[in-house]
Amino acid sequence: FGSLLIMAFYNLFIWLSVREVSYLYYVLFVLSFTATFATRKGYGYQYLWPQHIEFNSTIVLVFLCFTVMMGLGFSRRFLNLERYNPHINILFSFLFFLRWRFLSIARYWSIERIFLSSLLVWCFSFLSLFQGRLKGRLVMIFSP
Repeated sequence: FGSLLIMAFYNLFIWLSVREVSYLYYVLFVLSFTATFATRKGYGYQYLWPQHIEFNSTIVLVFLCFTVMMGLGFSRRFLNLERYNPHINILFSFLFFLRWRFLSIARYWSIERIFLSSLLVWCFSFLSLFQGRLKGRLVMIFSP
C-alpha cells in the first residue's frame, strides 16, 4: 500500500504544479484503487468498521465503481478523446455519468458490470494505439 500512496502523493504534487486535470484523475484513481484493494483484502473490515459486515460488502463495490469512474476520466483526458475520437469521448462521458449516478446504489451492481467499463477502456486504448498515438500503449499497460 505504501508504494501506491507514494505514487498518489507524487502525482498530486505534479498536479499542483502543472494543473493538468489528467493528473488529478490519476491521483484519485490510485487512491480509490488502493481503497478497493485494502477493502477486498479485509483491512477496512478489520481496522475501520469491524461490526458492520453489510457495510463492508457495499463499500467494496462503491470503491470499485469509483475506481472505474476515475479510470474512465483519466483515459478520456490522457488519450485526448475529445480531439481524436469524439464518439468514444461521448461514450466515456456517458459511462462516467452512469457510474456517478448509480454510485449510490452500488450494492445492487455486480463486479462484472463494473469491469465492463475497464474492458472498454482497454479496447479503445488499443484503437488509439492502432491509430498511431503511443499514449494508448501506456493506458493499455496500466489500466486495471
